[in-house]
Amino acid sequence: RQATIIGEFRNEPTGMVLIKTELGAERILGTLEGEHVPRIC
Repeated sequence: RQATIIGEFRNEPTGMVLIKTELGAERILGTLEGEHVPRIC
């Protein structure tokens, strides 16, 4: 199969979702604002 790792679990920082930028840095992904649209997986 063509499985891909798209994330990892860490104990710190709690309650935050981090995304990796194209340059390899990490930044906090903010919460959704406005109308919440269901994600299609």
